[in-house]
Amino acid sequence: MAPKKSIPPKDKKSVGDENTVSPTAGSSSSSAVEPPQKQRKVEDVKVWTMLPVEKEVSTIEHRYLINRQCVQLRTTHAEWCAPGQVLKTTQKKTVKQDQGVEKIKKKFYELARPQVVEEEINSDPFFCTPSTPEGIVAKVEKPLTQQERERSLNFIKAQPGGVPIEETNMTLKWKVAGGSWSHSSLVVSVGDDKRTRDFNICITPECFSYQGTLASEAEPRCSNDKGPKSRFVIAEYTDNSNKDEIVIFHVMALFVYESETMKRERAVTCLKNQISRSPNNPWPEYVAAQETNHCPTPTRKEVRMLCDFETEEEATKSVTLMRKLIEPNTTIQIRYLNKMVNLPNGAEKEVIEEMDKWGVNLSVSSVIDDEAERASISYPFGIKRQGYEGLASMVTKDEVGALYVVSNPHINYFGKTISGYNLHLPTNTNDTVTQYSNKSGSLPWELIPLGSCPLADLEKNEAHLHVCNMFAHLLKLRQSFVSKDPPYKYPAGQVKKNQSHPICLNKSTNCKFFDNETMIKVNLFMKKFYGVGINLGPND
Repeated sequence: MAPKKSIPPKDKKSVGDENTVSPTAGSSSSSAVEPPQKQRKVEDVKVWTMLPVEKEVSTIEHRYLINRQCVQLRTTHAEWCAPGQVLKTTQKKTVKQDQGVEKIKKKFYELARPQVVEEEINSDPFFCTPSTPEGIVAKVEKPLTQQERERSLNFIKAQPGGVPIEETNMTLKWKVAGGSWSHSSLVVSVGDDKRTRDFNICITPECFSYQGTLASEAEPRCSNDKGPKSRFVIAEYTDNSNKDEIVIFHVMALFVYESETMKRERAVTCLKNQISRSPNNPWPEYVAAQETNHCPTPTRKEVRMLCDFETEEEATKSVTLMRKLIEPNTTIQIRYLNKMVNLPNGAEKEVIEEMDKWGVNLSVSSVIDDEAERASISYPFGIKRQGYEGLASMVTKDEVGALYVVSNPHINYFGKTISGYNLHLPTNTNDTVTQYSNKSGSLPWELIPLGSCPLADLEKNEAHLHVCNMFAHLLKLRQSFVSKDPPYKYPAGQVKKNQSHPICLNKSTNCKFFDNETMIKVNLFMKKFYGVGINLGPND
């Protein structure tokens, strides 16, 4: 994994952004952006700290307690143990295909060579072969000459409303400099009657992409043509106007930059675009809700900015979720706007660093070895499975779903179902469990039903199981879900189920389902099935 790098702040405040502020608790991270020094009023400072709580004391000796079991580093990670990501890094870094670029190019060529298009394609029925679908400008083999490019540009400039591109919501226009548009240029206008956005088209010959071009560029170039200097950036923001709670949301984006001096400016611009354009960004919804409730108008303020290298995002989001789960034992509540939280599979080191920054501790507080005592603990997520009851028989009643775990010595994956059938089929290549099965070295797995619950509680209960799985992974707890006749054999020399410590195969969870009762339910489940109590709170 590449070392984490920080983006140094500029002395001058970026347009449209507040000055950054440092985290209010814990030691400062070496990779975080150092904020400019600014005098603040005492009443404006919101300090998040954890309140002391009475810890559970175990009366038995156990290696978990003797070793003060806390988050464990796993020295090696198999191919399937990768950071759980809502959007995979490979997907983030891949330039979106087409985006209408081919249709932009086709229209531009038609304007440059109108007679060729009309005579050679439309007059010769044998010109289009089965491998050349109707409508493709197959005759264009040579790049446009400078004279032909000027012909197209002059035609576009002469059209006040631009030139519509067939079968799209795009229009080619010549935009004259003025206002926020720094330079006159060829743009593609994307949108409808309600809202449109203008994007510069890359000036590289034969490249008609608009991905990554900027309005401020005199010679706009797309992300591909700007060169190899690209980075992921994750930024943490807060609402500086909300004095009642600490608002947190995270944004991640891929940006390109020309030089080190331009790195921060490009990162900030890219993050702004991500916040304003992404349909999954929580900030606009939060702003609307605050204004509806007649609260002070939200003021977005950057808290810190980090270059992202695979695992930084997972660690930051996961520890923010942990801080949220500690409530109500904190001085102030956290309002976390991100709905989906990536689970830190393979990111234990970064989780430890982030937890240390905030003074958060996750550890085993008690051990229950007695099977009868564990059996007496109530099942917190509905009705526990009876005997060898199957999933299908558990969901025969209306408005009832079931929870289950997929397990083997390598993995645990918690899921839900409303039918009990067709789960994790080999033909579903997008399925997480199927993807594991297709990896080299994977073992057969078994599906063990856990219990049933009303449909209204199904997603919430599943999200709680994701937290249990994350804790078991981070604490490196033994495998506790094994049938009497599992469809696999343990590796050579391993004969007991507690000699394997599976990873959390779940990649993400929805944090909207968590509340002040979450840790109570999580602890009940951990005690009943794993035989351990969990402490989540301040470091000693």
